[in-house]
Order: sequence, then structure tokens, then C-alpha cells
Amino acid sequence: MTSHATADRRGLLRSAAPLAAALLGGGALMACRQQPVHTVSGTPFLSDGRGGLAERRRIILTAAATQGWTTSEPRRGGPIVARRSDGRRMIALEIRYDLHGFSFRHIDSSANLLYGGAEAHPLYNEWVRGLESAIVQQSA
Repeated sequence: MTSHATADRRGLLRSAAPLAAALLGGGALMACRQQPVHTVSGTPFLSDGRGGLAERRRIILTAAATQGWTTSEPRRGGPIVARRSDGRRMIALEIRYDLHGFSFRHIDSSANLLYGGAEAHPLYNEWVRGLESAIVQQSA
């Protein structure tokens, strides 16, 4: 190989190196930013059901408000829809409950929370865990 060809090849490799590093590093960074989705299914209330379903509803609504979630009930006595946003990111969950426990179901989230069913951005889990914990604490 001539010295001119070798120099051209080195120049090509040098110019491609930052792109390759960005692509590889970006993929690794993206993978680090996602984690398994924290699911809430059948989490028990701490109290024994005193007050009935109305009390369970009040516990959920109060706990959600303390964590910055807004709530609505499309159908009285049905699931509660909880939403949280920080202005850049948004999450919406359906909360189903009975006398013994509660479960969350993902409804919607902004693209930057990277929700993919099995994985999401750590903030997604932070908000979900915070709401779950607040409901359990409120039920004590």
C-alpha cells in the first residue's frame, strides 16, 4: 500500500471515529436510561377494610394529591385515572381497587419517559413507586 493510500485510510478512520463513538456510546447511554417497569398489581392496603370502598377511594385520592398526581373518575365507583406531569413529561395510570388492595394499569405517557411495556425511564418508576408507597402509607 502506498503512503498516500495509508494516509487516506487513516484520515477516513479518524473522521469516522467520532461518529462510531457517538453511535455506540448513545446506544449504551439509552440502555442505561431504561429499567424494567415497576408494576403494581394487588398491592394490599394496610388496614383491614374499615370504611368500605368509599374509604379506599378517599385513601387513593389523598395519597395521589400528596405526590402531585391529579385524579378523575370517569365513572363513579369505577377505576380512578391518575395523571402526573412535570411540564416536560407526563404519565397517566388507571387505578383499580377493592377492599383488600389496588393495582395500576398504564394508560399513557410522554415519549421521553421511554415506556415500552417492559422498560421505561427511571423517572417513570420513581413516580409509580412514590404513588404506590403513598397509598400504602395513607391506608395504615
